[in-house]
Amino acid sequence: YKQSGLGREKDDHIGPAGNDGVNRYCTPTATKNALHRLASNYDALLFPPDETEEAKNIAMAKELAVWMKTTPNEGTATIGASPVNFYESDDVSPGIHAYLYARGFRGAEKYFVTSYKTGYTAEGNELKPLTTSINWNIFEREIQKGSAVIVDIHKWDRKENTVGGGHTLTGEGIKHTSSNGKHTCSFIDPENGKEITTSWKTIDGFPSLEYPPHSGEWWIINGIWSIFPQYLANEEIGRDSNPSDGWKVTLNTSSLENGLYLIDVLLEDSQGNIGITSFHLLINNP
Repeated sequence: YKQSGLGREKDDHIGPAGNDGVNRYCTPTATKNALHRLASNYDALLFPPDETEEAKNIAMAKELAVWMKTTPNEGTATIGASPVNFYESDDVSPGIHAYLYARGFRGAEKYFVTSYKTGYTAEGNELKPLTTSINWNIFEREIQKGSAVIVDIHKWDRKENTVGGGHTLTGEGIKHTSSNGKHTCSFIDPENGKEITTSWKTIDGFPSLEYPPHSGEWWIINGIWSIFPQYLANEEIGRDSNPSDGWKVTLNTSSLENGLYLIDVLLEDSQGNIGITSFHLLINNP
């Protein structure tokens, strides 16, 4: 499954390089590329009110950079300290919320922002991974349901268990099959505005991405931010509250477009406990 219509902006179009020649505007650029599909196909109000399409693209990324407090030498704080010695907060979520607010969207009335993070402990000037709320199923689900997905990765010295500099990508696609614990996924890389296909796997309990692709270098996945448009929300198929004839709900696929659908099945008992399982349904009407 792959999202179409994502942006292809390059980070060197958005802000200048730092004193060392490295451009650090990848996070606002990756966020802009993720939002581009929604802005172009569904909601033009996501774009700043500039005249031309090119101007709107550049203006969106530059405004995101302002709200994310991105600078040429420091980049964007994708790892921040809160509370002391436990690193989990960042400037990405507040920046996304501020941008949406500036476009006239209040709270979660139209766009719901979710962050999934890896947490760290700080020992001196070194960060050491401690815990994570990120896994493959989360990334797979957010891509499939149509969220704008931003993925932040950081270099990881597994021998010393320390984390270094990072890079941010736009989530694009996933394959449902895996091999030897590896999942195949694709992204738009703001370094050059091109699509890359690489592998995801869990190493020592932490989600990791091979970057660059086929390099053998596995970067820890520091954060995933999803921006879900409420107007693409799931629709309820039906309910069954009578156990006498077994549990079933009928889905008539004749009015649905062909494609891959994610089906969530929820079961609630008399005590209010809820269980959920999911599966994929490929609809191919003649």
